[in-house]
Amino acid sequence: MPTITLGFGYVIVFNSDTAPWLGTLPLLIAAHAVHTLPYLTQTLLADLRHMGLDQLERAAATLGATPLQQFMGVVVPNLRHSLISGLVMVAAISVGEFNLSNLLTSFQHRTYPVVLLQAFYGATGFACAATVILIVLAAVSALVSTTAARSP
Repeated sequence: MPTITLGFGYVIVFNSDTAPWLGTLPLLIAAHAVHTLPYLTQTLLADLRHMGLDQLERAAATLGATPLQQFMGVVVPNLRHSLISGLVMVAAISVGEFNLSNLLTSFQHRTYPVVLLQAFYGATGFACAATVILIVLAAVSALVSTTAARSP
């Protein structure tokens, strides 16, 4: 669903007397989670289709593992790479999402894209600094994700 449509839907639903949550931080977090959830689930489902974790879970169950132990000891380690790549992608999408943040909170809770917009209309030195921060953030997230994916 296009982000602008999702944002207007939230404005219509949460700008009422029964649910006056427009402009709140919990709504912004929930909206970003709903918007980015399909990206995370797609990366996880792609691995789940090809791994055959059901056989590994059954083997763990025959060895006496509880369902929680099966999940934490079998499923999570096998999905680690796709989970890390999905979370990095979700974080990148959420950091760069302007329309949803601007529609839901405007300038009350200033997310990075909103700050960047304000910087470009104001002092250009701050806009350059904000752009450098974004580049450093991207480099650090790439380094962390590759390091985490390589570790056993």
